[in-house]
Amino acid sequence: MSAPSMPPDNSAQVEQMRIAAQERAKAEERQVMEQKKQQLAELRGQSGTAARGAADTYFQGRGVNAADYASDIDALINSTMAGIGPDDPNPGSYFTNFGQTAYDRAQEGFRSKNMREVDKLFAPNFETSRIPFTLDDPYLSAIEAENRASADDIIRNMLDRKVITPTGYAAAQQDLDKQAPGVKTRLNEIGTTTLSEGQTGLKNVAGKARQTASTADLGSVFDAGTYGSEGDAFFNDFVTNLGNVIRGKAPKTLFNTAGLGALAGAAQGAQNLPFDPAAMTGQAKEDDEDEDQTAESVF
Repeated sequence: MSAPSMPPDNSAQVEQMRIAAQERAKAEERQVMEQKKQQLAELRGQSGTAARGAADTYFQGRGVNAADYASDIDALINSTMAGIGPDDPNPGSYFTNFGQTAYDRAQEGFRSKNMREVDKLFAPNFETSRIPFTLDDPYLSAIEAENRASADDIIRNMLDRKVITPTGYAAAQQDLDKQAPGVKTRLNEIGTTTLSEGQTGLKNVAGKARQTASTADLGSVFDAGTYGSEGDAFFNDFVTNLGNVIRGKAPKTLFNTAGLGALAGAAQGAQNLPFDPAAMTGQAKEDDEDEDQTAESVF
């Protein structure tokens, strides 16, 4: 009787079958994952399409053509998509109220663009650059010079009529010199106030431009140049009338000449000179016979 034979070794086949089963399982898993990935991608695409439709509907309801702002809407959709995880099963939840959000973003961009245009025309402190506090200098200098000349004419006439002596005339001139800083200060206050009014006027034009730019509705037309022209017109009118306005505010007589006769008399000592009432006003005598009249000196 022969010995029983060994059973065949099928271990290699079994191992191959096990490996094959693992590969099939992995393939099926990959297939499931790929299908899920495709489904999620389709959901993302559908949510983006729905968001686009919501924006179109919302814009249309506000009387605005969404196509004019397609790039803004697309940018918002893409940025929203970038924040959604690839395996998020509910991408549509990220686009809640998307139509209004897209509209508000577009309007914000529109208003920001308007403001940039305004800022180019009306830079910070533009009003003091356009109407500097030195703009009134020629007018103030002219008014001061005219008033000083008028005061000088009065004491010159007093000297010419021999109401005062050269010593008294010099004393009167010194008094006018002492008054000059106060006169200049008074004129500067008038000039500064007037220039400030002009600067405020320009700021008001710029303020109106900024208010309109920052509240303009999407789809409306905003032209910053309109306000630039308005500012130019205001400035030209202000500069044209500046001299007359300052003269209208300035007192007719800036130097006090009422006491110059007495001051001159005190400086020159007692005199026995003919009294000439006209000399105190800077007027010359009209009648020669006044020269024969003798009266006590005004001093």
